[in-house]
Amino acid sequence: MTGLWPPIDAPIDVKYQILSDTYTNQSHQFAKPRKKVENGFMTKETLFIGHGSPMNALPDYAPGHAWQAALRQMGSKSLPEKKSILAISAHWQTRGSEVFASAEPHVIHDFIGFPNELHAFQYLAPGAVDEAEGLARGLRAAGHEVIYTAEWGYDHGVWSVLAHLAPAANIPVFMLSLDRRKTLADHFELATAVGRMIADETLVVASGNIVHALATMEEDPAARPPSWAVEFDNHIAAAIVSRDWKGLTGISREHGTPDKLSVPTLEHYIPLVYAAGISAGRGTQTKSPEFFYEGFDHGTVSMRCVRFW
Repeated sequence: MTGLWPPIDAPIDVKYQILSDTYTNQSHQFAKPRKKVENGFMTKETLFIGHGSPMNALPDYAPGHAWQAALRQMGSKSLPEKKSILAISAHWQTRGSEVFASAEPHVIHDFIGFPNELHAFQYLAPGAVDEAEGLARGLRAAGHEVIYTAEWGYDHGVWSVLAHLAPAANIPVFMLSLDRRKTLADHFELATAVGRMIADETLVVASGNIVHALATMEEDPAARPPSWAVEFDNHIAAAIVSRDWKGLTGISREHGTPDKLSVPTLEHYIPLVYAAGISAGRGTQTKSPEFFYEGFDHGTVSMRCVRFW
């Protein structure tokens, strides 16, 4: 099975191409997730990270310094006592839902045309194999078609984020794919099931972008965003604050609307749906979502980051 990012209908001048991927189907028994309470409070958090260019992974990439600092600060708040990280990346699309972890994980450099320093970048956190197998078992037991696989790796939607959020690379990581056959409402339904199953000690990190319009992006990283991009980004932010999940999953696909201009293809938007759905499933509804980073890169890539807790 192969996948392309951006999807095949994306502009031809886009430089990224995702690598081929293969999968194995294994069956496992269901294991109940663990629970933990600290100081009388459940330690449950879900993050959505607007990840932008892979260049943001590099410490000396000046346009990414403010974003990098925001992630480091959030990591210092969110990571204590966490035993694993569930990553959901815009760059792992599959036919059917899959959960990945490997005892010998590797980095996928799923792009072309970037500096050698980026192609050599490594982030080798251990794989959370037990957590991955347990999640796949639990979701199947709940009636969802999900398989476990060890045949993937950490794509740049994962390592460009975790390099700053969890720079020690010592917290085990597992991943959930994006089933390209599902609707946004289907993704949200699966996300709530995931939220009910994962352990409190697991930090969820979903990585994509609310606005991701590469065909109209500017070369200047600090370019001013067009009005339709700002309008859509603000509209989704308001839906997040009001927990309007139907609004989140019901964006327009009509050509010419701010929704369609901002989200020409869905793969970068879907991780936000997972972050919201997992948060709802975990019951983390006691505090207002926090936008711990906002802004645009290259005019048409929203870097908004959300903390659900």
